[in-house]
Amino acid sequence: PRNEIDKVYLARVKGIATKENLRPLTRGVVIDGKKTKPARYNIIRVEADKNRSIVELTIHEGRNHQVKKMFESVGLLVDKLSRTRFGTLELTGLRPGESRRLNKKEISQLHNLANTKK
Repeated sequence: PRNEIDKVYLARVKGIATKENLRPLTRGVVIDGKKTKPARYNIIRVEADKNRSIVELTIHEGRNHQVKKMFESVGLLVDKLSRTRFGTLELTGLRPGESRRLNKKEISQLHNLANTKK
């Protein structure tokens, strides 16, 4: 938790995501009685005809169901969620539950990232 490594998620949410309704996420929101650290977001696509949006969210914590609860706090319900990046590791292409070995460069990058955040 103290390392603040970026965790990037791609969420499909029910509802229309706007800068206005997502702004609280950039200041931190209270979930389960505790305020989250500020997050960053990028609205990827709004599908008004289907009343849904695709949003990329970057957080620095990893609480239980945090991303879903953060979106709920601004009135959006997550119906599909995937983590796309952890620190410098791109996770695209991995199926749910699938893993792969890290190469030496990735291991080194993670060590460097963890050591610079202490």
